[in-house]
Amino acid sequence: MGENEGDRIVNSNWTSRSLLLLLLSLSFLWSTFMYGQDTTGVEKTPAPRIEGGSGQIASTNGEFVMTKSPTTALLWAIIPSGGQVYTEQYWKVPVFLVPIGALVGIGIYNNGRASDYNDQLQSLTKGSAEYNVTLANRELFRDNRDLSWAIAGGIYLLSFIDAYVGAHLFDFDVGDSLSSIEIYPDFEHNGVGISARW
Repeated sequence: MGENEGDRIVNSNWTSRSLLLLLLSLSFLWSTFMYGQDTTGVEKTPAPRIEGGSGQIASTNGEFVMTKSPTTALLWAIIPSGGQVYTEQYWKVPVFLVPIGALVGIGIYNNGRASDYNDQLQSLTKGSAEYNVTLANRELFRDNRDLSWAIAGGIYLLSFIDAYVGAHLFDFDVGDSLSSIEIYPDFEHNGVGISARW
């Protein structure tokens, strides 16, 4: 049995949306390479060195050099949770991978059910009660499929953002020695003392 006109319109819209999403994704990735810093005529600096046992990396001229490249983090993020592995945030791997996997699995299930109902529609006569119920079920499973895949795509894009930010903040010191606020009893003045250190 051939496709009806409504199915061709829906498939055409879905194909054009997928193509548009692909083009937007590629243009985003291309723009990160196109608008980079121009290094022509800039003096090359030697490779970074580690300063006296602190683990802090600096170039020989004293400028800060990032340990993890945000561009490399984005490239690693093409693999789901790869950016989190690159930035050594291993605890975030299941935070992104499990929902993406579950939603893709739900989408595949809903796609199969929508396909089953679509096959049933081919043998039914239009306008009958059974045809209308089967049509409604097919549309329900198609909508659920699209929604689950869209949410999975959103989480996938969030993993890109997280990897990019994680690469930028990789060298950020978050130790307890940076700043502290202490509240303690002050027995000398019969009160409470507050101490702040930056």
